[in-house]
Amino acid sequence: MNKTQFNHVYPSELLTGLATSRLQYAFLSASIQMDVFNQIKGKKLTLEQFSKTLHIPASSARALVQNLSNMGLLQYEKGKICNSHDAETFLTDDDITKNFILWLSGYSPSPHKLISILRNPPRQPWYAIRQHKPSILDKFRKKPVQSYFYLESHELRRRWGKELANKYDFSKHTRLLDIGGACGGWTVGVLEKYPKLEAVIFERKEVVEITRAMLSTRPGIADRVQVTAGDFFSSKIPGNCDVVLLANILHDWSVNECQIILQNIIASVRTGTAILINEFFFDDNWKGTNYGALQAMLVLGPEGESGWQPSYSEMKKLLQKSGLHKITEKNNLIIAYKR
Repeated sequence: MNKTQFNHVYPSELLTGLATSRLQYAFLSASIQMDVFNQIKGKKLTLEQFSKTLHIPASSARALVQNLSNMGLLQYEKGKICNSHDAETFLTDDDITKNFILWLSGYSPSPHKLISILRNPPRQPWYAIRQHKPSILDKFRKKPVQSYFYLESHELRRRWGKELANKYDFSKHTRLLDIGGACGGWTVGVLEKYPKLEAVIFERKEVVEITRAMLSTRPGIADRVQVTAGDFFSSKIPGNCDVVLLANILHDWSVNECQIILQNIIASVRTGTAILINEFFFDDNWKGTNYGALQAMLVLGPEGESGWQPSYSEMKKLLQKSGLHKITEKNNLIIAYKR
């Protein structure tokens, strides 16, 4: 059978890879929980040594290595097994990434559930909060710190803040305004690299005490941060900052509501203020970001009350329409300035 005939019998690797993605998720999750990558960190093992290290039968070790090697997480060369670069870097002693990967892989609705979501998108709580729905507000006030959004992802946001500090030069600024900054993770990550920079975190009144409590555990950071309560749709935005950060904020809201947020910011800050939009941006052909694809579902809501996961060009078009200029992009970041 020649190659053309073979491809008519078996679907492409793309299709079979998508069809077996749940199996890949299971192997990834199980391997993290079995601590596979940490146990072989920095080593090159034979299959027998790998089997003994993990305390599993040789036949199981072979199937595990074949699957993880096919996924690009292990390398099998000349009879020796070792971690791939990505596994060695992120899946050994990096608990933040391991927990993040487990969280990402856990979002897997059944096809029936997914069809239901697509036909009837769920009401997003931030819309209910904005519209002052009592039941949502009561729930939000009681245990906001226990939600994944506010507490569990704080260290992950801190890491993203460090990444932002490495791709954008804050040394030319004196005061950062973090809009919707949650518990301050992004701000902490930036301020750790820039010791002369001060910051304002602008959050809902139900969150500010939690934010202050989280910041109090950061000596040398807390005394450089002011936490201010407000609503970025209607409250006066602090205008004494020369750089504004919107990190994974605009994707929660419709394009029209994004314009309201941007106009409120623009009306408050000084001419020349830099505005940073950090998102998991799609390329203009809507490829290029696995996390952006997940976020597209996480922010999905009913028509007129839905978020959107933007491409670079879509966000730049929105910023231009809002009157910003000198717009540039780099690695999940778009930079613009007030005229």
